[in-house]
Amino acid sequence: MKDLNNSDKVFWHRYLPFYEEEFKGMDGFEHILEFGVFKGASIRWLFERFPKSMIHAADILPVQEEWPIHDRIQYYYVDQDSKQSIIKLFKAIDTKLDLIIEDGSHRPVHQKNCLIQGLNNLNPGGVYILEDLQTSHPGHIFYKELRKKYFGPYHLLLALEHQLATFNKIDLDSLINGEPKSLFSKEELGSVVEKIKSVKIYKRSTLPLKCYRCGSSSFNYIDLKCSCGIGLMSESDSISAVIHLK
Repeated sequence: MKDLNNSDKVFWHRYLPFYEEEFKGMDGFEHILEFGVFKGASIRWLFERFPKSMIHAADILPVQEEWPIHDRIQYYYVDQDSKQSIIKLFKAIDTKLDLIIEDGSHRPVHQKNCLIQGLNNLNPGGVYILEDLQTSHPGHIFYKELRKKYFGPYHLLLALEHQLATFNKIDLDSLINGEPKSLFSKEELGSVVEKIKSVKIYKRSTLPLKCYRCGSSSFNYIDLKCSCGIGLMSESDSISAVIHLK
């Protein structure tokens, strides 16, 4: 899987060891969907990692020359800003999925849109991975761009993980009323809560393997910065969640 070394799943976020722990005993996935293709590295990883699976890949871009082509890979158009576009995607796939990875635009509203529809289209016991949850962290630029506090996908999955760990029930009304404003309606929150069996949240606590900007691994270990000036250990970076359905 040499090509995967070019994916930020490996060199920046270092998500794969976390995922592999979750995938133990789960090699029987028949249908897998990933939102966000970029240069195709993670599609190649899924293709090799799950040799008996049909790989569905969705992006707002048309098929690019560098994307892998095979009978087991099918590409679809999707606009994550449009709920109808996401619904149309799942109608086109026309089968329940076993694994969904959301690695698209990373915009919190887009993540919410895909999460709601994605959970509706997973088989019982299926797995949903939501990458780059840090975009609803108060320290992230996407959060700050809205210029108000809000309850986003990161907050919801933190709350669900806490509920499951403490055996407390979430008060849905408290999450949608007052401030901060929720990106989810009460119906959407209820739909998510009733489907989820477990949530595990990963936050990278080590240095990336190389810099996403310059490709260097020449790091200042005191200032925690790359030689090009990029910060390496932001609190609002490299957060992913693995969600198991009931």
